[in-house]
Amino acid sequence: MSKQNLDVSHLKDDAEALSARSSALGLSTQAIKFVIQVVSTGLLARFLMPEDYGLIAMTAVLTGFMTVIKDGGLSQATIQVESLNHAQISNLFWVNCCLGGVISILLFAIAPSVALFFEEPRLTNIIWFLTIPFLISGASVQHLALLQRQMRFSTILGLEVCSMAAGNLLAIYLAYAGYGYWALVVKVIAEAFITAVALWLLTGWNPGRPKKGAGVRALLVFGTDVLVFKVVNFFSRNADNLLIGWRWGSTDLGLYNRAYTLLMLPVGQVNAPISRVIISGMSRAKGDAAMLRRIYLGGLELSCALSLPLITIIVIFAHEIVRLWLGENWSQVAFLFQLLAPAAFVGLLLNTTGWVLISIGRVKRYRTIGVVSAPILVLGFAAGLEYGPNGVAIAYSIVMCLMLIPTWIWVFHKTEIHWFAPFRALIPVFTSTLAGAIAAIVMRSVTSFENFHSLFIGATLFLVVYATVYLLAFRKYETVRSLAQEHLFRSK
Repeated sequence: MSKQNLDVSHLKDDAEALSARSSALGLSTQAIKFVIQVVSTGLLARFLMPEDYGLIAMTAVLTGFMTVIKDGGLSQATIQVESLNHAQISNLFWVNCCLGGVISILLFAIAPSVALFFEEPRLTNIIWFLTIPFLISGASVQHLALLQRQMRFSTILGLEVCSMAAGNLLAIYLAYAGYGYWALVVKVIAEAFITAVALWLLTGWNPGRPKKGAGVRALLVFGTDVLVFKVVNFFSRNADNLLIGWRWGSTDLGLYNRAYTLLMLPVGQVNAPISRVIISGMSRAKGDAAMLRRIYLGGLELSCALSLPLITIIVIFAHEIVRLWLGENWSQVAFLFQLLAPAAFVGLLLNTTGWVLISIGRVKRYRTIGVVSAPILVLGFAAGLEYGPNGVAIAYSIVMCLMLIPTWIWVFHKTEIHWFAPFRALIPVFTSTLAGAIAAIVMRSVTSFENFHSLFIGATLFLVVYATVYLLAFRKYETVRSLAQEHLFRSK
């Protein structure tokens, strides 16, 4: 990758158009990923048991934390900074490689202690094998960041689809062959390997030797503030899994973990590509307050306009979805779906605040918010623990709802965006979703349809009412049409 390719100043004037175009492309690709995930999850659920997912969820608390610190917050530093040279990115590359190696050694060393904590000896071998992805992916963190910095989102999304498809196909084969939870372990390793190799080939960038005086101190400080937030946020958001696994065991944890993971599946499929695009676009638009507001509010509305209807459909038809998608072994997941729904939506809103704070460089505030909110969430989980997974889910939703307004005010204080502006932007989404939900609930109460027929007719009715109100009553048709045209005729 040439020196000129590290310069992104030429993208600033077109940041808003690039963001819109990339969002459209990202969402169309995410639709493919969503289908892959839905199909593979349904198949795996028929070959695996809740206990298998519970075992992986127990390790996820540890491996997920290591994934956070592996990055070191340095990918966000690479994306956000305006000027970057080869020596700087090379030094960051070697830092990430060292972090990946250290993490692998730590995981290998503490695996027996984790197994002892959960009283589950199988965890030792699982964690030992899960050290492999950290060795692999530590050497590709900066390659991915460079693609995001250049806003080459079509390349990133194509890579993600290929690695996801390959990993899931391999996992389905192994699960069918009777390898149980090892199918999920191999899936993680395969996806990490495919992604790392492809990133090196696609970027065309090769690191140089580490150099003193390359000017990475400011980048490391920036990355550290982002890292602190990610660490405390990770522990607070995963304390529920840790506590349930410790108190109630792998089966209950497997049910809870599937409920939250599958509820967040549509949200993640929508929010991930939009987040990537919006942070890059806002970083390029620094200094232009009007453009920055438009990019953020447009991204927020787009994310919620696609995610909130999906969450609502899952909540209304939870029992039908679970029976058809996962099978009878997972029937308890349906009620957990419904209990966790408020936490899922509020989490979607709060996650977008990071777009603003990272892109404008307010990472100290970003860090402080994480430090303050983490113990509040953990106390909520602890309060509901004695009532099992359902109690934890209720506590999670209550605490998230109570935190929304104070956090929102704090985030937008003395920024280019007033704290109430996002709520005004989301009025069409909220109103349209409510209209669709009323129609679907009424249909469900007056018909005798069950399972597939109830789900299909109800979801279709919801989406028709939602789209009618959103596109016509709130006159969003032209906005959606313009976004589609950006993708169909101008994407690269």
